[in-house]
Amino acid sequence: MKHTWSVLLLLAAACVAPAPRPEPEISPRPSEPSAFRIPISYREPETRRYRIKAEDLLAESSDFTLRLDLGAGDGSAGATPAPPAGAAGAVARLIRDFPVPESWDEDPRRTVYVDGEDLVVRHAPEVLDLVERFIETLKSKRSVMLTLKARFVSLRPDDLAVLEHLPMVRGGLGGIVETRALQATRLAGNAGWILTASKLTLFHGQKGSIRIGSNYAYIAGYAKNGPVYDPKPALEWAGVELKAQGVANGPGSDRWLVSLSATSREILGIPTVPFVVIGNRLHEMPVVTESRVEGEFVLGPNQAVVLLAPEVKSIRGIVGTLGSGAVEPARVTLIVVELDRAE
Repeated sequence: MKHTWSVLLLLAAACVAPAPRPEPEISPRPSEPSAFRIPISYREPETRRYRIKAEDLLAESSDFTLRLDLGAGDGSAGATPAPPAGAAGAVARLIRDFPVPESWDEDPRRTVYVDGEDLVVRHAPEVLDLVERFIETLKSKRSVMLTLKARFVSLRPDDLAVLEHLPMVRGGLGGIVETRALQATRLAGNAGWILTASKLTLFHGQKGSIRIGSNYAYIAGYAKNGPVYDPKPALEWAGVELKAQGVANGPGSDRWLVSLSATSREILGIPTVPFVVIGNRLHEMPVVTESRVEGEFVLGPNQAVVLLAPEVKSIRGIVGTLGSGAVEPARVTLIVVELDRAE
C-alpha cells in the first residue's frame, strides 16, 4: 500500500506546472545633470556680443518645426517655417530654451536678441560662460541628426507595479530607465494597447512633435449671408501630443539633452457636447480639459525616458472602443521615448 501511494505522489508532482518567473522590477532614476544648468545667479548682468553665422550653428532645416500627426487615417508630416527672425532668431530661442531656461524671465534685464550680424546676450557672467559653451556645442554638432523612437502605451494602473519608483517632473512623473530592463516587462506593450510606435528624426536643436488623436468638428457660430445664416465650423482636437527637442549635452559628449513635453487633451462629453439654441440655430460649445507633463532628460545609449500621462477617453476609437458602451476600468498612458540613433 505504501508503494502505491508513493507512485501516485510522484505522478502528481510531475503534473504541477512550474511557478512563473517573477517579473523583474524596474528602478527608474532622475536624469543626469544638464551641462547647461547651474544654480540661478543673482549677480548683476553683463552684456556680451557674438559675431556668428547662423548657418555655422544650425543645419538648414533646424529653424523649422517638424510635426507628425497620427490618427485613424494615415497621418501626415510636414515642416512649418520659423518666425521671420530666421535661423539667427532660432539660435536666440535655443539659448533661452537650454542654458538655465528658467532664469531668463526672473530679471527683465536678462535677454538675448539679434542685432544685425551680432548675437547679443545679457545675463550673469556664469550663465554667459554656459552660453558660450552652448554655442560651441551647436557648432561642433551642427550636422548631427537625432532619431527618437516613441511608444504610447495604454495600461491599467496595476500594470505599473513593476516600477519601483517614478521621480517627479513638472506636472507629473517621469524618469530614465534602461531599455533592456524595460523590454523584459509588461511596460514594453505586452500587457497594454500600443496606440502608436513612431520614429521622429530631427536636426540638432530642431523641435518636433507627434500627435495621436482625433479632430472634432463642431458648429462654432453663424455668418449672416443675406437672409440666410451660414454655419461656421471649427475644430478641436483630443489626444496626446509629445513635443521633443534635443541637443548634445556638451561639445564633446555622446549623450543628448532632450526636452520632452506630453500634453493630454480631452473633449468632455463626446459624442454629445454642450450646446445652446438661439432662434433656430444650434451653437456647440465643447469643453476641453488639458494636462501636461514635461522635463529635461540626459539620454545615453540603451536608455529611455518614461512619462506618465492621463488616459484620453475620447480617442479610444483608435483602439476600437469608442461608442462600445462597455464600462472599462481606468487606464493611464505611458509614453516611452528611446534614443534610436544619432549620426
